[in-house]
Amino acid sequence: MEPITAAGGIIVPVPEYFPILQEICNKYGIYLIMDEVVCGFGRTGKFWGFEQFDVDPDMVSMAKGLASSYMPLSSMTFLFLLPWKKGKLNAVKKLLWIFFAKDSAISFFHHFIVELQILFIKFSIQTL
Repeated sequence: MEPITAAGGIIVPVPEYFPILQEICNKYGIYLIMDEVVCGFGRTGKFWGFEQFDVDPDMVSMAKGLASSYMPLSSMTFLFLLPWKKGKLNAVKKLLWIFFAKDSAISFFHHFIVELQILFIKFSIQTL
């Protein structure tokens, strides 16, 4: 979910939107994933767009600004390692297990398009 919708017009949510969404996600054990491809890296005045709102996501996706748009690079960050996310650690471990399961009946097949692209990583380190 984008903190501020860009593709449909710059749509800023009402202040109570994210607290209500956060409550629903917590109640039903749903991961709240923030899409920071457009709003991240200071574009809203704070490093992350979601920091403008009262929300605490479980995961954050980012791209474009991660390498200052010089190189194609994206990332999905799991925030479960942060101290206030300890309650969801086991649930996130189960999610990650699907990506790395050896049993083909349950594994999510994937590959990494730009594995080990050191140049891309150097751009992202400079950006951060």
